[in-house]
Parts: sequence; C-alpha cells; structure tokens
Amino acid sequence: MPERLQLPTHGQSLREYRSDHPLRFWSLFPNTSAVGAYFDLSQHIELYDIDAAMMKTALTSDDAMQKLRVLPTLFHELRHWLDHVATLWGQYSLVTEFNAIHSRLADDESQMWRITAYRKATRRDRFGSYFTTINDRTPPPAGHGRWTSQLSCGVGFDDDGKPDESRPIVFTRFNWEDGRLPATLSCGG
Repeated sequence: MPERLQLPTHGQSLREYRSDHPLRFWSLFPNTSAVGAYFDLSQHIELYDIDAAMMKTALTSDDAMQKLRVLPTLFHELRHWLDHVATLWGQYSLVTEFNAIHSRLADDESQMWRITAYRKATRRDRFGSYFTTINDRTPPPAGHGRWTSQLSCGVGFDDDGKPDESRPIVFTRFNWEDGRLPATLSCGG
C-alpha cells in the first residue's frame, strides 16, 4: 500500500519536513544533498544550508570563507531565476504559467486547455523520467561511494514520443569507482 504523505507540523521548517519525507530514500545518490533550489512557478529560491545571518555576513563583511560558503550557491540559484525571467524560453514559460493560472481562476471552460499546455511544456522542459536510466544503486563494497561523471548528447522526444532532432539534450552519465553505471540523467530539469 502506498505511504500517505504527512503535512508539515507547526514550526517545522521546509528542510526538516523534506528530510522526514517518507520517500527520501529514493534519492539516486544518498551521499549527496541539495543545498538550494529555484522554484519557477512561485519564483522563489530556497537555500537549505544558508541562514539569514550567514547571508548578511557574506554580503556585508570581508570574510572570504563566508563568501565562498554562501555566494556560489546564491549566484547559481539566481542564474536559474534570471534564465526564467530574461530569456525567450523563460518569458514563454512565464506567459504559459500565467495563462494556466488565469484560466483556472477565471473558471472559463473554453480556456482550460491552457492548463494542459502548461503541464505539457513543464514536462518537456524538465525532461521527464523517461530520460533517466537507473542501473545499479549499490556502491562498490570496497569503495567509499564515490562516483565520476561525463557528459553525452542525444535528442529529445516530441509529444508523440518520436525523436525530435530540433530538441538536443545533454546527459550526465555517472559511474561508480569500479566502472559500473548507476545512472544516466538528463541535464536541465
């Protein structure tokens, strides 16, 4: 039976809620963790390991170590936001999001197709799970759970599931220390 997801408890941070999530063990690389994320629908950034005091110190002091701890993550997530608001792809995405939300709020049946268009664009832009292959999650017995990566290229699929040469896609291929292939992931989602 599927496990029912629990709502966060009062006073529980988003980071705590996610770490208590029943599906957290599905992480492809359990020895890694996310330090930040950009959410395009709400256009907000979450920095999981950086609090307000760390941010203030990094932005206002000459503490080089604090700057190295905070600024690369902040700038990485800001780049995602900038891509979303300042590129042609991002502006198309914003219009599609607005139209989907507006069609629902207006409760106009003739415009509900915009929700489907938004969901389709989101699946395409995020590269669905069919672009990911999971092979062997078990690290080498004598190893330290380390892995290497390399890039490869391919083509995406259109809405009918056929290869679409106009949609190139970059993949990251991961290898365990002993050369076994644990996964191949699309780069972009």
